[in-house]
Amino acid sequence: MSLEHKVESVKALLAEIESGFAPACLASSLGAEDMVLIDLIAGRHPGIEVFTLDPGRLPEETHRLMREVSNRYGLRLRIYYPDTRALEQFVFEHGPNAFYDSVDLRKACCNVRKVEPLRRALSGKKAWITGLRREQSPTRQDLAVSGFDH
Repeated sequence: MSLEHKVESVKALLAEIESGFAPACLASSLGAEDMVLIDLIAGRHPGIEVFTLDPGRLPEETHRLMREVSNRYGLRLRIYYPDTRALEQFVFEHGPNAFYDSVDLRKACCNVRKVEPLRRALSGKKAWITGLRREQSPTRQDLAVSGFDH
């Protein structure tokens, strides 16, 4: 399949998502795949919100990229942060780098910093878009274009 055909397929899918599954959103990590999707969404699909998660540990380069995306596309990138009280309690109990100490603490940290903010970001949405590539890992090779997520 040519690049042009792939781009046209994605454009058609985005239009279908916007019209049939509003409100919809793109969960962006600001990686290469997501930047392509942002480029295709911005200015064409105002019914698709673009958001990212800031777990409180992002480098300045990522914050700079967030500003560049907003400036270039005139896009209001919604940023979701961890709940302050939950994060403060986790750090108080386990320290700021507890995710290095055990699998259980890594999961607990991810829950506070990523899972709970993602739940808030997706609340009330009928569809969410992610930039997963089949080539990224063997477990993604059979990814469907769409699926139901409880």
